[in-house]
Amino acid sequence: MWLPTELDRDSLPHGPLTPLLRYQIVTRPHRYTALTTAGRLIEIVGRTELAVRTTEAVLQRELT
Repeated sequence: MWLPTELDRDSLPHGPLTPLLRYQIVTRPHRYTALTTAGRLIEIVGRTELAVRTTEAVLQRELT
């Protein structure tokens, strides 16, 4: 099973993807991070995908 090694066992609170939350996700050592509300799983975020999307958005703003 891939989840035990790829999923961060500590969750972060679900909410808007603010720069702080993006930073917290991207700097975690695991590939996936769970976002929860009141102990309930709301979403799983992939660190690599989030980093790529964030970088693309920043570069697009800077280059246009």
